Amino acid sequence: MHPAVRTTAELEQLFRSVHADVTLHFALKYDHLRQGLCAGLGFKSHAALVAALKTSELVDVSGFNHLALIERLQAIGNSHETAEAVSSIIDGRRLSITIKKQPQNPRHSNTSYYLEVIPQDVSAGVVTSPFFFIMPLFGNPDEEPPYQVDSAAFYRHSSEFSATRPRGRGLLTVEGTDGKWFGGLFIYDPNQQLEDTNCKRTVSAALARKILPAISPRFNCQLYKPDGYQKEAWKLRVSLGNYAREKLGSSSPVLEIPSQKARRFSPDEGYRFSADKMQFKDGLLEAHIYSNGISEDENPTSIDAVRAEVVRSIHLALAALGVNIPPYWNA
Repeated sequence: MHPAVRTTAELEQLFRSVHADVTLHFALKYDHLRQGLCAGLGFKSHAALVAALKTSELVDVSGFNHLALIERLQAIGNSHETAEAVSSIIDGRRLSITIKKQPQNPRHSNTSYYLEVIPQDVSAGVVTSPFFFIMPLFGNPDEEPPYQVDSAAFYRHSSEFSATRPRGRGLLTVEGTDGKWFGGLFIYDPNQQLEDTNCKRTVSAALARKILPAISPRFNCQLYKPDGYQKEAWKLRVSLGNYAREKLGSSSPVLEIPSQKARRFSPDEGYRFSADKMQFKDGLLEAHIYSNGISEDENPTSIDAVRAEVVRSIHLALAALGVNIPPYWNA
């Protein structure tokens, strides 16, 4: 337990410990993580935090601002998936990923692997809540992939908002449940088949960046393009995490519909609260987002900026409702 740190040595020990937990799942520069952690602890920079340690007896690290962490990591060049995966790790979430080579089938030229992901919490064990996510793609979308991941049929999430991989080869919308998701890894490139270490590392990291945000105890935000959608249309699906659901009980968060230049929000049926607000229903919020009167390529408000505003509004709304989770080092 680390409710407070008194010295720069203790601070460094804490930060290095978090970095070790992160890099078990994917690569992240230590300096980037350190900057994100400083922001989450309420400091503009590492230097400011160190200065506070030198002038005061201790620095409280029992609380943490996840929105500040996410925004700082993205501001210095990390993807929203990486930033939100780090946030989930700080909330105590982890993944156990198993990739096991299968016997070669002489009828197929690819090499196949059994792939299993078990979501875990450092305090509570296996996370059994369902987790919806979009599977990662590898290689150039206009070419045959060197390898790909496919979901077992039981975990494929088929609906009117499904998305499939290029050329319609398998669903990308999937949902883990009952503490597990599994499928297969298929390597087609002969060189990767001979030496699969880098491939397996890349696949594990890509899955971690997709699944860790999806098992967040706060919420899981997916903004994607279902099959058949025009370039200007996007689907938003946000589900509350298990901690948020338990904390809120029968309460349903209500959000201001973001007002952004050349963007239009349209909550799906049952999720509109008023003309300018949308609401969760049974822990879920669904909407569509459009480029309003302009092509997607010319829109001054990028879809990433739209997503960032949605994430920001949800974090603020949950915090206002008392959904506050101590960092795992203080649990």
